Amino acid sequence: MSKRSKMKEGPAQQEARRGEKTLEELWRQTGKPMCRLTLSRDPVTIFDCHIGGTPYCPHDGQPPVGEDGKQLRLVTQINFEQVPAMPPFPDRGILQIFLPDDDPLIGYRGMEHWTEQTNWRVVYHPEPDPTVTDEEAAAKVTTGPPVVHDGQTLWLNSRVVLKEFAYKLHFGSVGTEGLTHSDHRFHTQFEETYQRLFPNDPPVRFCPERPPVRPKPVDWIWADDIWKKLYAKAYTQYNKLGGFPCFPKTDPRTVLPELKDGQCPWDTVLLQLEYGFVDVNNHLQGYCPLSFGEGGVAVFLMREADLLRRDFSRVGYYWQDNSDDESFKLLYGEDWQPTERHKLSP
Repeated sequence: MSKRSKMKEGPAQQEARRGEKTLEELWRQTGKPMCRLTLSRDPVTIFDCHIGGTPYCPHDGQPPVGEDGKQLRLVTQINFEQVPAMPPFPDRGILQIFLPDDDPLIGYRGMEHWTEQTNWRVVYHPEPDPTVTDEEAAAKVTTGPPVVHDGQTLWLNSRVVLKEFAYKLHFGSVGTEGLTHSDHRFHTQFEETYQRLFPNDPPVRFCPERPPVRPKPVDWIWADDIWKKLYAKAYTQYNKLGGFPCFPKTDPRTVLPELKDGQCPWDTVLLQLEYGFVDVNNHLQGYCPLSFGEGGVAVFLMREADLLRRDFSRVGYYWQDNSDDESFKLLYGEDWQPTERHKLSP
């Protein structure tokens, strides 16, 4: 038995243990199905789930284009027949997400335009045609005009998919994920749940701040270790289908007019993407096929009622990273003004 296990827990540790039970109860109350995503370098076809590569396209179809007439790049393709059953998500059909190839902001235009699929697109094929061939689909994809640099001809590579090859997308077992730390409802609901479970104890905020005392009491050190583990569990910055969103800064939905009584109808994570994936067979092996700024996360949110209708026309697309206004002025000039996305920065 360890020295710590023999010692009686102090008040701070007891408070942290109550916080642990509170988070468990909050996740039990708010839990939604969630499936983590991993990658491999296994070969893919146009009917597989993958990141990058050639999209499935019906005989009479064409890949979507942006406002400038250029083709958008396939970022993610999901064939729901290859995904574990996870209502309210479909059990069949192919879902595709396209983003622009050469926009540093990756098609994002701020919360005021977050459902306008102008320079990005969500496409759903409910009944894929098995007679479409990989060669036929690949012939419809353009890679962009050549660029001459230092006397050499270079072909346009995607800034979204950093490699020119496809990664096969794999889905883990379906689990349950509750309200996440960066969700605008989290702190209020955590504190309400804590008070309900422990009405005779004083209220506590998730991961409470300590006064600057030196040396820090051992009780605080061990309590903070518990809180850190709870924070890591509630943060959820990983690639996933379903669950609740993660935002590196603040929840952007708080600026939406649809937000009423602390609730927002865009409450279903269609897809959450960050830059890093682990290999499905070796978690020490990683891939970084995507780039959403500095440590950024892209979230595609929708209404559950729309998902049940298989209506992907009102998906909200938001991405957030750790960059500041100065980094965007370097890209767009000193006259650049922040959109709602940047006004939310702390």
